[in-house]
Amino acid sequence: MAHLRLEQVHKSYGHVPVVRGIDLDIPDGEFTVLLGPSGCGKSTLLRVIAGLEDADDGEIVIDGQSVNDVRPRDRDVAMVFQNYALYPYMSVYENIAFGMRIRKMPEEEIRSQIAWAARLLEIEELLQRAPRQLSGGQRQRVAMGRAMVRKPRLFLFDEPLSNLDAQLREGMRTEIKRLHQALRITTIYVTHDQVEAMTLADRVVLMNQGVVEQQGPPMELYERPASRFVASFLGSPPINYLDAQLLRDGDAMRLQLPDQSTFELPRERAARLADVQAQPVTIGLRPEHFVLRHGVPAASVQVGISLLQPAGPRVFTNFELAGVPMMAEFSAREGLRQGDVLDLGLDLAQAVILDPGTGRALGR
Repeated sequence: MAHLRLEQVHKSYGHVPVVRGIDLDIPDGEFTVLLGPSGCGKSTLLRVIAGLEDADDGEIVIDGQSVNDVRPRDRDVAMVFQNYALYPYMSVYENIAFGMRIRKMPEEEIRSQIAWAARLLEIEELLQRAPRQLSGGQRQRVAMGRAMVRKPRLFLFDEPLSNLDAQLREGMRTEIKRLHQALRITTIYVTHDQVEAMTLADRVVLMNQGVVEQQGPPMELYERPASRFVASFLGSPPINYLDAQLLRDGDAMRLQLPDQSTFELPRERAARLADVQAQPVTIGLRPEHFVLRHGVPAASVQVGISLLQPAGPRVFTNFELAGVPMMAEFSAREGLRQGDVLDLGLDLAQAVILDPGTGRALGR
């Protein structure tokens, strides 16, 4: 295991900044996911940590030692790539053994390490096959086995599941999580897939245009996003947005929608907004933030279902609220039908309240 610290790490290609002053502190044994859209700098940052790219400025520290000038092979990190990077004319056994042979490890130890990794990854029956005889998921297990036998201080994964179909990705996510729980090796995993991030990570580091937009436990980013970018990037179906007016009445606070309907904020939520003046705001409502009131109109708005999208135990409903298209999520057992008129309440204890000018969250 290893403790990784990044201090003001910068990386540019020519005049184009890709990583801009990243600070991170990743403790021993943590599974950290670098998440973000294409071009946000997450893979470049991973390559800088591995030593495959040189940082223009800043420091990379592993277990208290600066490794900026340390060669990749001497940083004691193992990297698993998107394209597996297996030698096609070597057997699975030889692929896993290759790095250990380069380091001149005894053959008995090589056999022992391969047997251990193969047993853990359940690839014992594949050791004599060639990579071309394997499925995508099996090849990725072999690539992971080759990294494991090095017993590295850090595991680095660069979008390792991108080439797999949806069912295989789900299975491999389980394998990677099981592997981390067994080995407890500090792991940094790059992906643009929010599902991978939410299911695998101890901590998600969400990047945007070369900087860290927000970091923390997955559910903290989902439930208490720091900005509109974070709220929009996480969640499927995506979050709904609605312009509103924040009104203050003594210690109480209300939201007035464009159709003049008003909703009082829960007391605890209003207390977190104590320093916020009455002002225009943007409300972020995830599909699960809508509540069926079943004919109790006092704290609800009426909407008509324009479209239903069944999804097994859930159903997604499309409608307009104050003239804005919205989507809500309900249990399929509600028996909703297209054309139904619903009385909807809003879960304002969980809704995201944003400053429309800055895009930053208010009263987190």
